[in-house]
Amino acid sequence: MFSIRDTENIRKYRLSHSELNMVLHQIALRYDSKNAPQVSKDKVEGFHLIYAQGKKFIICPMSKDAETKDNEEGMPFIWDTIDNALKKEAVKDSLLLIPMRLCRGYFNLPTYVPMVKRKHAVLLILHLINNAIYIHDSQGWVKQYCYPDKINQYSNEKKFDYDYSINYHAYNKQDDAYSCGYYVVEYIESILKTGSVSGCTNIQLNIKEKYSDKSAYLKGYEIEIGPTIASSDSESFDNQEAEDEFEKLFIK
Repeated sequence: MFSIRDTENIRKYRLSHSELNMVLHQIALRYDSKNAPQVSKDKVEGFHLIYAQGKKFIICPMSKDAETKDNEEGMPFIWDTIDNALKKEAVKDSLLLIPMRLCRGYFNLPTYVPMVKRKHAVLLILHLINNAIYIHDSQGWVKQYCYPDKINQYSNEKKFDYDYSINYHAYNKQDDAYSCGYYVVEYIESILKTGSVSGCTNIQLNIKEKYSDKSAYLKGYEIEIGPTIASSDSESFDNQEAEDEFEKLFIK
């Protein structure tokens, strides 16, 4: 059960999907000056192609593991994002880095009961060289055992290799209810910097100790938040718009 203090910290620190997408957009722009990837500068919630450490990465917009539109309405369904990406020839031999919001009900219970609805961010990596899916989670195994695994449900149908006991990495480093998005950003930055996921296991964050609120964190990425952005969890997002943006991204 959350206390009043927990609720206040969530309000002050938890990143919305739009804010997380803006951070990843800024990271992609930093690589623009180094490695000249094809980055859409005028569309934050799009797809970004980055070459780093001899590998090809595609940062995708934050997506959700729920198919229902009214559950986290501002995000596309994870498999729609993947399907849209796979339509493009340019994704061949790449690694898709996809922030994923876990937002379904524990034990498959309906999400209109707030107590059972999960709201947690993880990093999903679709490795198109070995055709496998990996997930990196800042929390531990216990919560995941009680949670319906939508990736396992679809991976066989889509013919991707995914063995929960091997491909799901739960680091048990997050000890609060709001820093999951920050961990996802750190995982992505570490992977782009080293070309490997091995550094993810050592990442430990204390966001509250380092930042007064999320606006202080976002300023480090040259992002200023205001009333519109602060309420961005309620924004609508059109999957077709993301697909159109992805199409433009690879126009020669």
